[in-house]
Amino acid sequence: MSDLEALVGLEKQCFDPDLCFCRRQIRRLIAKVCTMVAIDEAGQIVAQVSFLRRLSPSACVSVRLYSLAVAPQVRGRGVARTILSEALQHFVDKQTIRVSLEVEAGNPVARLYRSVGFKEEKILPHYYGQNRDGVRMVIDKTLGSSVPEIFA
Repeated sequence: MSDLEALVGLEKQCFDPDLCFCRRQIRRLIAKVCTMVAIDEAGQIVAQVSFLRRLSPSACVSVRLYSLAVAPQVRGRGVARTILSEALQHFVDKQTIRVSLEVEAGNPVARLYRSVGFKEEKILPHYYGQNRDGVRMVIDKTLGSSVPEIFA
């Protein structure tokens, strides 16, 4: 199985069909975005995290987390925290000042995001569809608030 097929399969395992990236979107993520994967002992992709790095007009580096997916069989083992932390460390080394993401309100993964330093910035009404609000979360060094140690 190709990496593309493995990532499509992981996407289908982790997200509602109406929220899944299609094969074309995943191919674009691989080509244009920083995508990191975690591979188990058998060589299977069991997690992925995808980020887009942007340079703003003020020459500040901003990063958006597009996707974090962990296969059901490895959840609860710290895989999500590990791959997310590794990805964040990668961007710290690139002088990133802001990392943002959107998550569905009430999604338990928001606890993980908070635990690595993300703060809620804004409620996004109907972001995921009718009566399915989103929450924008950020790590932003320009706000002067506490940021994770790796961003300090």
